Amino acid sequence: MKTFTKLLAGAVTILALAMIGCQNDTDTHEHTYSTEWSKDATSHWHAATCEHTSEVSDKAAHTFGEGVVTKEATETETGIKTYTCTVCKYEKTESIAVLPHTHKYSAD
Repeated sequence: MKTFTKLLAGAVTILALAMIGCQNDTDTHEHTYSTEWSKDATSHWHAATCEHTSEVSDKAAHTFGEGVVTKEATETETGIKTYTCTVCKYEKTESIAVLPHTHKYSAD
């Protein structure tokens, strides 16, 4: 009986410690997020403003439109086309190839 009591007491102690270790304040904590977009080259999201700074909300890939030529290509220089995310305003650019050389002849 003494051995059983010791085993039972040990099991209760282990169970109590396990339950204490499993407590998590996320059950009662509500995260707060920035209204400003955070962004990188592939995604945008709202970052947590509470102590759980690794939490994010609304993470999604950028959504780019058709893009705008911000520098025309010439026969000697590449051009630039700029794409802007419609959600977070992140911008990416692409080079536009140099135009092929064309000969212009005069009637002289």
